[in-house]
Amino acid sequence: MPSLLIIILDGLMSRWTIGGSRGLISKSYVYDILGGVKTNPSRDIVLILCIAAGMDRKLVRRVLENYGHRDLYVKDTRDIIIATYINNQIYDLDRLNDELFRYGLATLNGQS
Repeated sequence: MPSLLIIILDGLMSRWTIGGSRGLISKSYVYDILGGVKTNPSRDIVLILCIAAGMDRKLVRRVLENYGHRDLYVKDTRDIIIATYINNQIYDLDRLNDELFRYGLATLNGQS
């Protein structure tokens, strides 16, 4: 059975999804995830793909859960910032990473 991320991203996958990841994830790695070759991407990679695809908060929660990752947590400053960007439909990863960096938090870097 294909994962939820594969189903969702298969419909949304286009140049802007990969381009929206701002080079944080290689195109081949994205296709490996979609093709089922990579079955356990890191939480950050899942978040990058969700943001690049312009997913809403509810869908991000479902995709994270589908991959066995915890939801964005309201008592975690980094997660609050990420959730705020998603809730406000600001899908600019450069801007989000600048904000995380400004607070001295780990950026979304696509490292698996």
